[in-house]
Amino acid sequence: MGYYATGTDYRSVLTAIYAALDHRYPEGGHPLAAAVAGSGLLDMADWGDRMPAYIYWLTPTMVDAEPDAAPAEAARAYAATAEHDLGWLRKRLSIPKEEAAGAAFQRAVVAGDAMAACDAVLRALRDGATPIGVAAALAVAAAQQVNAVPQGDLAALVRSGHVLLYAHAIHVAMLQTQNPEVWPLLYTGACAVNANRVANEPAVAERGAAAVSSTPFGGLMPASILRTLEQQLAQGDTASAVAAARRYIQMGHPPRALAGVLGNAAASRDIVPQQPHTLHTLPMVAAAADEYLSLPRGLQTDGHMTLLSAAIRLCSELGSEQRTLADQVHAAIEEQAAS
Repeated sequence: MGYYATGTDYRSVLTAIYAALDHRYPEGGHPLAAAVAGSGLLDMADWGDRMPAYIYWLTPTMVDAEPDAAPAEAARAYAATAEHDLGWLRKRLSIPKEEAAGAAFQRAVVAGDAMAACDAVLRALRDGATPIGVAAALAVAAAQQVNAVPQGDLAALVRSGHVLLYAHAIHVAMLQTQNPEVWPLLYTGACAVNANRVANEPAVAERGAAAVSSTPFGGLMPASILRTLEQQLAQGDTASAVAAARRYIQMGHPPRALAGVLGNAAASRDIVPQQPHTLHTLPMVAAAADEYLSLPRGLQTDGHMTLLSAAIRLCSELGSEQRTLADQVHAAIEEQAAS
């Protein structure tokens, strides 16, 4: 609050908040995810004089007593070394090469230990990738982990979803500010993805989709495909939903409508106190869908379907089966329309 009272603009305050969270990573990475979610909401609503309310709301999450996990400690130690400082990026004039953070980088992040993951980040940046591109690539790597979780392993799916949510928060932070103070977040993100390594097996959603008949679901009209997709998500039929989404994209229909269906399906599910994971379904699905829509061109070839499959799997398998509130709202709308 003291910094804000000096008259600085809200972006500078956000930069200071993100920098303070460079190596703050309790399990799940909630502090940064909350900071980014709040800033995104106020970006849409207009900041105006709402910064004090944002600070008061966020501070308890930032100073929570939960200890940092091992990835934060590893990233802090790596970033403390002079040769790992990223300030040199401010002087780089070359054309960005986001493909330097492509498939080889994503494999390198999970191939070794935490130091190897940080080395991969530094190498990608030196090869021409931007902090924005590296953050997006970390999100793709996290989405690969979501897709590789064995079917029925709910705990692993929630854990991988949280890593994806954290990687997405880093990506948004890189989009919001280009200040070198926030770039160490890339090291923490790489360590988080590295620590969440799962068995190296084909993605469950992709494998299931390959076995589905190629007969079009619901016809070829975009609205018909989207309605069918929504039904498949409600039924928890991940494989068929992935196949329908792939067909929709291959036919050249706008991807934003597809992301909207995913968000609507996740938002329609009830939050069940006995199922804590249902509280996180919508943020995780929204993160994967947003990454899908904003992925840099150099990463789209392999990353697009990976992120889309992750969003579909999180939506279909993490949501509760109850739609009490959504059904009540729908009934009220129908009643109003009929009167």
